[in-house]
Amino acid sequence: MEMQSNEMASNQEKAEKQVAEDTVYRLSTPIQFDGETITELDLRFDDLTGKDLILCAKQARRIDPQEIHPGRALSLSYQIAVAAKAAGVTPELFDKLKADDFTIVTQMAENFLLRRG
Repeated sequence: MEMQSNEMASNQEKAEKQVAEDTVYRLSTPIQFDGETITELDLRFDDLTGKDLILCAKQARRIDPQEIHPGRALSLSYQIAVAAKAAGVTPELFDKLKADDFTIVTQMAENFLLRRG
């Protein structure tokens, strides 16, 4: 249990560092998607608009209609939709990501959605 907690903290630190440094996240393992090899995601969160986020909320409901979360920013489906929109890819690409990459990218979306100031 402690190992999982340490791993989660490490992923959170990686995600925070990535958001602070730049918008390009390099995948730990390249994936094949729609006939292309994907090695990185350019997550342009700051280019998103309010309309984009509204559309992401609708898309999140399509991704998982059963997911109920009191805070939209904490919804995994919403994080996937926002990260996909920011990267200019479809949410289905996230099904192919290795767990570590998936976790870091969704945490990057969460960090963007929850940032203050």
